[in-house]
Amino acid sequence: VFDGPVDDASIKAMKTWNINIVRVPLNEDCWLAINDHNPAFSGWNYINAVKNFVNLLRQNNLTVILDLHWTDGLYAGEGQGSCYDKTAKCQKPMADKQNATKFWASVAKWFKDDKEVIFDLFNEPYPDQVISNNTQAWKCWRDGGDACPGFQYEVAGMQDLVNAVRSVGSTNRVMLGGLRWSNDLSHWMEYLPSDSA
Repeated sequence: VFDGPVDDASIKAMKTWNINIVRVPLNEDCWLAINDHNPAFSGWNYINAVKNFVNLLRQNNLTVILDLHWTDGLYAGEGQGSCYDKTAKCQKPMADKQNATKFWASVAKWFKDDKEVIFDLFNEPYPDQVISNNTQAWKCWRDGGDACPGFQYEVAGMQDLVNAVRSVGSTNRVMLGGLRWSNDLSHWMEYLPSDSA
């Protein structure tokens, strides 16, 4: 499931770097056991591996950021690199509505009792690579769906993802990166989703 060791010895080594937060990137297909991912690395095997790693990090007094890193959705445009797969095998400009909301409702349900687990709702969004109008790109970022012309899949906006987390009673902190791979926060406050927590 992980690319490196996730045992107590590796965490103790990380702590010698004086860290206090660990970011754990996640794959929605593996979490939800969809799109024919290897069962050894998806579904309950994946969920349990993530839960065990998070528990070990928390036992070592580290805050955890769970990051939705790879999602579904066909995108073959600028910034994509060499991955043109519609499943969660590479980073997309925005999360997909079909599965990302289910993913966050499930993740939030598992971790809602630990307020030192933070949810980074989508890794480094870049809808502005699909939508050249900056105002429209911010609308897409927040609202998803019809606010995202030019996408080949239905986009989940940040509001959809916040709602999914809150729908299961989670009050965990959430992170919402801006446009241009989270480098553009110019209109972040203007388009900030509403949040019940």
